Amino acid sequence: MSVFQKKIYRNSNDSSINSKPRILFYTLHYPPGVGGSIFYEEGLRKALLENYHITVITPNRGYAGLKPTNGELNTQSGVWEIRRKYRVLPDFFLPKKWPRRLKKIAEVFLFPFDINLLLFSQRYDHIFVGTPTIAGCLTAFFARLHKIPVTSVFYGEELGPLVFTKKEKKLTINRLRVIFTIQNSTRFLVPSLFTEKMLKQAYRKDLPGPVKMVYPFFDEKHFHNKTSKAEARDILHLDHQKKYLLTVSSRDQRRKGIDKVLQSLPAIAKKNHGLLYLVVGINDYQSLMDIAKANHAEEFVRFIPKVKYSMLPYYYSACDIYLMPTREIEGDVEGFGFVFLEASGCQRVCIGGNSGGVPEAVLHEKTGLIVNSDIEEISSAVIRLFNDVSFADELAKNAYQRSQEEFSKIAAHRKFVQELIFSNSIDPTVRIQEPKHSSIKFTQENT
Repeated sequence: MSVFQKKIYRNSNDSSINSKPRILFYTLHYPPGVGGSIFYEEGLRKALLENYHITVITPNRGYAGLKPTNGELNTQSGVWEIRRKYRVLPDFFLPKKWPRRLKKIAEVFLFPFDINLLLFSQRYDHIFVGTPTIAGCLTAFFARLHKIPVTSVFYGEELGPLVFTKKEKKLTINRLRVIFTIQNSTRFLVPSLFTEKMLKQAYRKDLPGPVKMVYPFFDEKHFHNKTSKAEARDILHLDHQKKYLLTVSSRDQRRKGIDKVLQSLPAIAKKNHGLLYLVVGINDYQSLMDIAKANHAEEFVRFIPKVKYSMLPYYYSACDIYLMPTREIEGDVEGFGFVFLEASGCQRVCIGGNSGGVPEAVLHEKTGLIVNSDIEEISSAVIRLFNDVSFADELAKNAYQRSQEEFSKIAAHRKFVQELIFSNSIDPTVRIQEPKHSSIKFTQENT
């Protein structure tokens, strides 16, 4: 082990560091952040951890109480973490006295040296790029120079502006870094068929490698009916006599369609007395409240910010309908719809928007309803489910069964292994000679 290797893995007594093939994972989607993409990549790493030694390089991002690291073992996840704002070089290259903006510029210029040093000293067998930022595309580029195969993960958000909008100056950098990442990749991983289609449209010619599709998954042990609907409402101090709609979102994004729901509330309330719409997780909701007031719907909505992760299953269990009529706005589109899986795990019927990968998460008339971004269509769908309880229960039952069979952790683990290991997507022992041809004869004996 080289001096640099000893520096990165200075706290390790694990002999598998030398025996297992190595994977370097560059991403912005890493805990303690939250979101479907973070959970997706966490499951991917867990599926690969049995056969590979994994190192994650990710920016520190200024989380409170989270110190930068230069190669520390995370005992909970089993992966090695490098949190140095993309850097593995000593701190004296970036003195603290430098202005903040100058520091950022220096970090961009120093990153090529950092990633080259890391790739050269560690001799990684495979690279995963989870975010096509400037640092991400540079990681793919230098991995190609080192003749290391690269798998890039795309979720849809980064591809939307390239597919749905015209070429504009403000999109030039985004377009270049996405295209540059694609050009230097040998494999691609996407969470939906819609994202796979977007990826091909964004590149506008034959991709340099195969595309593997593995659907997102949810924590079925966490998102299930821990209590009955009545008990959940007692815990959350909700009125038992009301009918509840629910949307869970960490940010006020127009593509979520919350504004359209607010505009449809008066029409729904006329047919269903005691209606209350719960919007959970959005901290800055003033603009949404203004929309509610403009449509005389403020009495039908309640915003609940800063909800603990452990409490989310109770909100799903307490509601009658989970509603998120997503839409595409200037390239901003929902790649799949992770929250629909959580709601289905709690046996709640869902109404999703006819855009992006949501129709793959919610099967129309089978596991829920799909609507266009139209006020009348949204209100009609909600009223239909409220009036036809047996139909709503049947959809919820089907959605729950599908969530357990296709979107559970076990199902995702099996799919990750099948698509990324047994399909010859990753070579566990041999480094390829050319980036575009990773011809591994991987058999079950190698696992």
